[in-house]
Amino acid sequence: LRTQLRSRWYQHVDALLHHDGAPRDLRRSAVVEIAATQQVPDTMRRALAQHSFSTAHTARHKQPPRIVRDDPLYLEIAASLDRPGLLVINDAYAPGWHASILSNDARRPNRAAAVLRTNGIMRGIWLPAGHHRVVLRYRPGGVVLGAAISAMAWLLLPGWVLISIRRRPRRAAP
Repeated sequence: LRTQLRSRWYQHVDALLHHDGAPRDLRRSAVVEIAATQQVPDTMRRALAQHSFSTAHTARHKQPPRIVRDDPLYLEIAASLDRPGLLVINDAYAPGWHASILSNDARRPNRAAAVLRTNGIMRGIWLPAGHHRVVLRYRPGGVVLGAAISAMAWLLLPGWVLISIRRRPRRAAP
């Protein structure tokens, strides 16, 4: 079993790093892994249907993406693309990241975006053409659930203490 897993792992890494037998240039292309339960953005689905994966069809940035704010749990990036494309963030992917695209165009509302596992370990966000601010927040579900349980326990603690004091039998004075 261990040999089979190792063989599958090497096949996966080889497919990631090589495309049609040639080394893949991860500066110009990306491999996006989408879970069966994850929804593919419509603009991404249309772009993939219209274009091949050659470097001629990569989105070109009108200006290089610029990091506006970078905190451990918050990241804001300004990006401008002349056609729809994938913004790859060279940082570790984790399931708790949530993205929002804040549009500078009044005709397009702000919207949530899927954070995609890109190149095996990075984060990627599919962007439509135009000027955008991408905001990523780290909010893992387990932490929120743990905080809610902790808050409920702290709210119930005083009541539990009062009930336990009242139920305690009183000792007779000697």
